[in-house]
Amino acid sequence: MNLWILISIPHDQRDDNIWINRWIRPSDDKDHLIEIKDSLNSVDELSFYTDGSVQNGIPSHLRQRLDDCLDYRSMVINQGAAFVEISSNLQFFTRIVNWPSSTRAELFAILLALLVCPRDCRVKIYTDSNCSISTITRFLRSRSKFCSRGFNNSLILIYIGILIRDRNLDLELIKVKAHAGDPWNELADELAKKGAVLSTYHQLTFNFGSQACRFSPHFENTLIEQKLRNFLSTMGTV
Repeated sequence: MNLWILISIPHDQRDDNIWINRWIRPSDDKDHLIEIKDSLNSVDELSFYTDGSVQNGIPSHLRQRLDDCLDYRSMVINQGAAFVEISSNLQFFTRIVNWPSSTRAELFAILLALLVCPRDCRVKIYTDSNCSISTITRFLRSRSKFCSRGFNNSLILIYIGILIRDRNLDLELIKVKAHAGDPWNELADELAKKGAVLSTYHQLTFNFGSQACRFSPHFENTLIEQKLRNFLSTMGTV
């Protein structure tokens, strides 16, 4: 297991796309997110439907049967994350990898929506994931500076917290019932499923952008986003 140390140099001038530039690797995804953010830059109230999708198997573009996957590393669980902003119908979906869970996909979708919100915006996010709402709420209410240690998907949660504070967002998370005929929720679900089977995928980069020295645990060049104690306990039984 590696501990990667990061020391960030403070920027002299605030870049309105700073967090997209820091956390999203150069790709069509990055360009698309910046385009959406630019389109919403003058809006002071936004409403998103977000969703995540987790599918067993292998990406359809690989065209392999599971029985043919002799290398365990080619056995994957597909994860997709998506949002749609209802006043503009702006949409985004992508595929994510590692630490598969429905909550991770749902949290990632919420993070993506917050990435395109302008400063001082009132944001409503509709999600059918009660677990995501409760996880974000508990994380934001925690007063310990080491609170992320007690959460899975810690990097996503840290970034959500940074966005809310840095952009002074007034965030409201609203629970909607899944598969109840809500057209916007059904659209978000469809987009997340499309994201899960894309041939390309997305990973967050580790960059807090502060003057403080931060560290993040990695295992075989993969960021550990499970509770570290649980991860080490699991590895000890392998």
